[in-house]
Amino acid sequence: MQQIRIVCDGTTYGTRVFDGDGNEIRGITKIEIEPLVGGDDNPVRARLTFDLVELDITAEMRPE
Repeated sequence: MQQIRIVCDGTTYGTRVFDGDGNEIRGITKIEIEPLVGGDDNPVRARLTFDLVELDITAEMRPE
């Protein structure tokens, strides 16, 4: 499992997110933090939202 680190001074502009190697992750437009009930190993879940992300996706089509 990869780790991230969220550092915040209480303001939008003072919030930074880093990967496990200490590199800043840029382009995040929203962070939602949700507590997990009864999970000592995983006390919270963070959902990061990115806007205007360039993608190149190949997917398998399945008939419905």
